[in-house]
Amino acid sequence: MKKVIQGANSDWYQTGYRKCYYTGTLGIFYGYVHRIMENRYSKNLFFKNILEIGAGNGEHLKYVKCQYEKYILSDIETTGLERFRDNTNIEIQNWDCTDMIDVKSGSIDRLIATCLLVHVIDPFKALQEWRRVVAIDGNLTFYVALEPAFVLRLIRRLFIWPKSKKLGAHSPEILAYSEHRNHYPAMRAYIKEVFKNDRIKRVRYPFFLPWNFAFFEIYHVTKSNQD
Repeated sequence: MKKVIQGANSDWYQTGYRKCYYTGTLGIFYGYVHRIMENRYSKNLFFKNILEIGAGNGEHLKYVKCQYEKYILSDIETTGLERFRDNTNIEIQNWDCTDMIDVKSGSIDRLIATCLLVHVIDPFKALQEWRRVVAIDGNLTFYVALEPAFVLRLIRRLFIWPKSKKLGAHSPEILAYSEHRNHYPAMRAYIKEVFKNDRIKRVRYPFFLPWNFAFFEIYHVTKSNQD
């Protein structure tokens, strides 16, 4: 997960981030997010290779139901991924998700990104790069935070920031807003443009609410052509 980590927050990200977001009520919520990202992919599906970018500490991997020959975990900081080094089906890389020069065009069968797009400096370029590396008829699955939705800001103030402070985060509100740099209306416009010739399935949670009162969206994209 590409993050802005500075000063006192760098130690917190290595030790407190996982405890904050993957334990208790927040842990249940984020576990649900990972599960629904995989609800279109059964154990009967096989992909030769899967690339997960912004993989963080590898939290998503255990929720993947489909079969694969190789699963690539990539992040600009790979410390949290070292525990997977001994798995022969897993490859660890520290690729920049906006410029994966080591990845051939059309060489990836499925690409996964959890809470990443909201963090990157150039989301339009990132989306173009994600599409480039995926094969025709390949799949992309990615999470889009609905920033700066009212409900997200409320949840942070009531639950996430107090828990973060207890776990040693320094000024969690500054950390959150410096990292979640991209707003939803812009990200949606970029997605529509980059994948305009592809098949897109967009699901909002909860689906019946306007974006300013919802939590997130999951995009499932099937690449239609190489153009």
